[in-house]
Amino acid sequence: MTWLLVVIYLNLSVAPPHIEHAEIVGSFQSEQSCIKKQQEFIDQSQKDNVKMPDNFNLGCIPFKRSIM
Repeated sequence: MTWLLVVIYLNLSVAPPHIEHAEIVGSFQSEQSCIKKQQEFIDQSQKDNVKMPDNFNLGCIPFKRSIM
């Protein structure tokens, strides 16, 4: 199974919040490697003293594709 590292920006000015922009920033062969890359991104941001905006979401999702 392939895992996708996805960044999602939410529109927080509406209720309920809507997705304003989504982008796949990487693909991985295992959940562990995706989570590792996600953690590296967060650690680097903290090291560089970059504050993540409230509408920023980063996560790993499975991508199951079947070909008929």
